[in-house]
Amino acid sequence: MDNKQTKVLHYVSIMNRGGQETFIMNVFKAIDKKKVTFDFLCTINEKGAYDDDITGLGGKIFSLELGHYKIQLVDRLYALSKFLRTHNNEYKVFHIHTQHAMDGFLNAVVAKNAGIKKVIVHSHSTSTLYHPMLHMMFRPFLRNLHIYRFACSELAGQWLFGKHAKYKIIRNGIDINRFSYSTSVRKRVRLENDWQGNTVIGHVGSMTYPKNHEFIIDVFAEYVKKNPKAILVLVGDGPFKTKIETKIKSLKLEEKICLMGSRSDIYNIDQGIDLFLFPSHYEGLPVVLVEAQCTGLKCLISDVITPEIDLTQNIYRMSLNEDIEAWVEMIDKIVSTLDKRQSMSSAVQLAGFDIKNTAEELEKIYY
Repeated sequence: MDNKQTKVLHYVSIMNRGGQETFIMNVFKAIDKKKVTFDFLCTINEKGAYDDDITGLGGKIFSLELGHYKIQLVDRLYALSKFLRTHNNEYKVFHIHTQHAMDGFLNAVVAKNAGIKKVIVHSHSTSTLYHPMLHMMFRPFLRNLHIYRFACSELAGQWLFGKHAKYKIIRNGIDINRFSYSTSVRKRVRLENDWQGNTVIGHVGSMTYPKNHEFIIDVFAEYVKKNPKAILVLVGDGPFKTKIETKIKSLKLEEKICLMGSRSDIYNIDQGIDLFLFPSHYEGLPVVLVEAQCTGLKCLISDVITPEIDLTQNIYRMSLNEDIEAWVEMIDKIVSTLDKRQSMSSAVQLAGFDIKNTAEELEKIYY
């Protein structure tokens, strides 16, 4: 290995196609690998959707060796300490990705005690379903720890570190050229998927609680009554998939809702969609909304999502407290005003969401 090359170890659960993981991969692809390279330490010992891409870029993937202690937290921290002490001369930077202050604090302390020179705790969310009281208890400790604190948005930073904490915003940059709108690509995607003549409502996201798929389906079920040519495209996978499939069948919408699974070509799928529906319960700063806006898509989102995502005038917000009919009316209104679509790549770049800039910024910190 080149002595001048910095090796960064990212600490994640599994490298599937979520927003956080997509962000890391975007950086990995764009960063100068003569200076910086990435390896990954995962808490879940299964193959992730990005694993082949990681090895293709020269990265390594490790899993924690668990099973030493009955208490899960103790077991995980022991395994982490053992791994880092074994590899502390190899990695200059340990980059922790989390949404929970307790996890962030304990993992960072273990890393510092293992001799890692630079420890980063990176917030990617604005809520948690996992022991929220413990999160609040550990936040002051994490705030005062001598580490690097990153967040994808102001709200995400406040969530993990507290309102008065110091942290650095790292924008969830994307490959702007890849997501620039193309009329020819749109025509091809709609032809390949038999979407011609349809109003295509789309959503990209893991099938988990925060993404609010049940609400999406309920809204669509009412909208399709007004617009029989409408179809719903759901891109993503996750633990709620069976529950979602059951709901679709119970509403007899199998012919109207397309489950596309986990896809590596979101830059194509977005081109063929007419409206992006994203009523999440909570988010950090969704990479998929940066991508959708870059392709010129109009996006109807929940008003809990940070206004930092409003990179173009194509964002429309509604409260989840509004009834389904109000959401249907807004979709109808937006669809009725769809005009000639234009790429918004310049606006996204001007807002600072070019992955080249994000990669250069991180490179300086890592190196």
